[in-house]
Amino acid sequence: MVAKGLERPPEREDLMRNWREDFKLHWLLVLLFLLALGTGFVTARYLLPRTPGSSLSGPPETKPSPGPAPLLPPSGPKPPPNYKAALGIIIDDAGGNEDLLKKFLGLGIPLTISFLPEYRGTAEQARLTVAEGKEAFLHLPMEPENPEMARNYPGMIMTGMTPAQIEELVRRHLERVPGAAGVNNHEGSKATADQAVMKVVLSVLKEKGLPFVDSRTSAHSVAYKVAREMGVPAGENQVFLDNEKIVEKIKGQLRLAARLALKRTSPASLPGLIAIGHLHPATLEALAETIGEIQQMGVTFVPARQLTK
Repeated sequence: MVAKGLERPPEREDLMRNWREDFKLHWLLVLLFLLALGTGFVTARYLLPRTPGSSLSGPPETKPSPGPAPLLPPSGPKPPPNYKAALGIIIDDAGGNEDLLKKFLGLGIPLTISFLPEYRGTAEQARLTVAEGKEAFLHLPMEPENPEMARNYPGMIMTGMTPAQIEELVRRHLERVPGAAGVNNHEGSKATADQAVMKVVLSVLKEKGLPFVDSRTSAHSVAYKVAREMGVPAGENQVFLDNEKIVEKIKGQLRLAARLALKRTSPASLPGLIAIGHLHPATLEALAETIGEIQQMGVTFVPARQLTK
């Protein structure tokens, strides 16, 4: 046994053998590293998909020049739909607000503007309406059931008047709406239910070749019936558009009017109906935003007179 601290130092042969084994291991690791590096390069260069602009993809692929662009149809408004029905809109209570009237006239559709005869601007604005190619009506004031409302408006046709007084008022009011193409009633829930009153009113219109549109402020109105019996062209309001001056509700009424127009049939002419709104900003906005929608439904806009018979 050799005492601790007196072990034999390693022989030279043992040292050389250990060195050679370490050297072989070192080069084996170097070769493995080079092999891994080469494999990565080949994979990236030839096996992975190329991305233009990548440093490993080489120069970007050259794409063929595009040919001439295909010819497109000329841009412009779409052709109108094949209309199946018509909608005649009367805008009541005109004559007092010229600026608002001009906005309605600028909507680009046929409208019938109905003027109250006692407004100061009525005559001038009626002429403007006709000059703009739109239809003007006399909005004839007639007695309502509520006597308080009758007192609030001068020049109303009253059931207690004589035939001569009624005739004189109708003629006077027509003169205040130059170019009037027809008449519809303002208020009138009492007067339009009175056959005698309506006969006098309609006799003046028959003489002048003007139609009458019953605004239908009363379910008891006889105006349309009497007009047809007398041979006066007549029509009836079917939808009040803006009893509620709320844009979305007015839009709903406009859509309703269009749907009702489409339900009508007429073998002789384009069927349709008359609806009434008022010279009000909410009505203007609702109408402006639904014109295209209504036309796409297959409903065209026409002057109200066109829908009288």
